[in-house]
Order: sequence, then structure tokens, then C-alpha cells
Amino acid sequence: MDCKKFERWNLVLKENLNKIISKELNYQNAKSLFAEIVMAKKNNELGELCFECETCLDFNYYFSMLDKYVKKEYDEKELKIRIYEYHKLEVYGKYSNVLKMPNITEEDFKIEGEFDNSKLIVYFDMNVVNQYIDDKEFKELVFSSKNRLAYAYSPSHMEEISRMNSKHRVEYIVKLTNNLVMLPRGENIIKVYENPEKSLERIAKIPEFNNAVEQVRLAKNQEAEVYFPEFREQKHTRRVNNENVFSFYESEFNKIFMRQGRTYKISELRKGVKLSERDDIIECLYGAMDILSFWRDKGERKIKSGVYDIEHLKYGSWSNIFVTIDGSLANRATEIFQLINISVDVMRIEDFKKYLIEKINI
Repeated sequence: MDCKKFERWNLVLKENLNKIISKELNYQNAKSLFAEIVMAKKNNELGELCFECETCLDFNYYFSMLDKYVKKEYDEKELKIRIYEYHKLEVYGKYSNVLKMPNITEEDFKIEGEFDNSKLIVYFDMNVVNQYIDDKEFKELVFSSKNRLAYAYSPSHMEEISRMNSKHRVEYIVKLTNNLVMLPRGENIIKVYENPEKSLERIAKIPEFNNAVEQVRLAKNQEAEVYFPEFREQKHTRRVNNENVFSFYESEFNKIFMRQGRTYKISELRKGVKLSERDDIIECLYGAMDILSFWRDKGERKIKSGVYDIEHLKYGSWSNIFVTIDGSLANRATEIFQLINISVDVMRIEDFKKYLIEKINI
């Protein structure tokens, strides 16, 4: 079987199905495309589908979608939903396969001791770490504060460093944190000392992980356009950032949670959350904010970076002070931590510098 013959038609089908959805391709032209493919199949120009490889499975699905549209069984809206769900299933399947790769064992860790003092723990997102690397004055401010504050890194910092292929940043992580790291352990986070190089070694064992997670994030971001298009309308996006989001949009959040396959309710989350659900709740709230367009990331690059924002938010929730340059992330973090009763001070970098000067380095 020559499955490669279907590759060109897959591109044609995907492009034209998207044009049908956006109403750039009318019904008669879609019908003509369908007839052309049927004739090619009848004349044995395509060959047989193997129904095993990704190429053949994609062709079978996309052609069936065109068939349903031509027969008027599906309209543009239904096509959009069906194609989105197929793509999401494909992305999640690849993500699951990555997770089945060799597991990380205790032998991959080299813990050098536990954090056991009363210093407040500060957690920087990666943008602040980069500022620390580049800004000599900020570096000196941080250094002078270390008699009263401790600075921690997480696996998310190392994942970003790995993705950027910028290993030189590791030495600055060491200088900033003295190897203090937050690591997941069951339902909890442990605060211990470990050289960041060990974290990079663990990441190298699953090289496809970051890309798989980014693709999941992109797929999730498309959910609003498919199921909640009203939240992308200008009159909504202009208003939403000025509202008390969890009070004004409580019923919308609850609907989105149901769409995510969760039973969370905003009124219940206000009472506190179980440790076993904490990370999932933070991720669901962040994803729901995406759908509601509350301080939403725009552009593929920014959406992908949101993968790391979510992870930094999870680790930052175990610190005393969470510092970010990103105003949107700061706004989201503040709302989420307040809702689920997590006592973390969220600071933008300029506020943190002021805090160091006025409260710590005196």
C-alpha cells in the first residue's frame, strides 16, 4: 500500500474543511471537491487505505467529514466541533505516549538536604530569573536580601532552560537559589537542596515531553473558539478584565469546569481545596480564565509559554512571595490564590525591588 499518496489529499482536505468552517468555501465548491476525490478513488488513483498509519486514518476521517457536509448531515458549526475534537484526541494521544516513556526513579535524584529554616521563600518565574541574570543592580539587591529571604527554583525553570537550549543559565540558578528546589512528592511539595544539573538530566530522559505539553496547551486554547465563541467577542473582552471575575462570572466558570470534565464549583473552592486536587484546580482555573479571555495570552508563542506559567503558578503557590514581570500572570495568580485561600504575596518585579529596598535591605 502506498500510504504517501494520501498525504497531499490530507493537506487539501484540511485546508478546505477550514475554509468551509470559516465560510470562505461555498457549498457548491465543497461538493465539487468531494466529487473529485470520489472519482480519484474510483479510478484507483489513490490506492487502498491501510487503516493503521496516521496518514490513512487522517484521510479517512477528513473525507468522512466532507462527506457529512456534502450530504448536509453536518453544518459548519458541527464540522468545527468534530474536527477540533479529532485534533484534540490526536494531541492527547501523543501526550499519553510520551508519559509512557521510561519512568524517573529515585536513583535519578541526588538530594543534598532539606530546607529547615524560617526564612521566607521567594519564587521567581523565568522572566524574572532572566532579569536577575541581566540586571547587575537587581542581582546585588537579591544577594543583599539572602540573610532574610531564601530563593527557590523548580523543575519548570529547568524545562524552560532545556527548551531554550541555554545551559549557561544553570550557573545563575545555582547562585540565586543555592540549590534550593521545590520538587513534587505525592500530593505535596518538598523543599530540598539539589544541583539543577540533576534536573536537566531527568528532563533529557523524556525529550519529547515539553513539545507534547505545549501542543496540549494550544489545543485547550482553541476550546473557547469552538464551544464558547461569545467570550471572544469584543464587547466581552473589553469588559471581563475590569470585573471581579469569580463573582461576576461564577456560573460561566462552573459551566467551563463541566466542559473540562470536572465537578468543581466556585462556591465550594472558596472554602479551600484538598492537597490532592490543588494542582488540578489551579490548572483548571487558569484554563477557564483562558476561555473567558481574562487577561488572555494571544499569539502561538505566548500561548505555548503559558504552559510554563501554569507550572510556575503551581510551584509559586508553595512559596511566600511569587514574583513575575508578566502583568497578566500576576493578575491571574492574585485572583486564583485569593479564591482558594493560598497565602502568597504576588508581586510584579518593580514592586519586589521596592520591597527589598524598603523592607528587607535596611
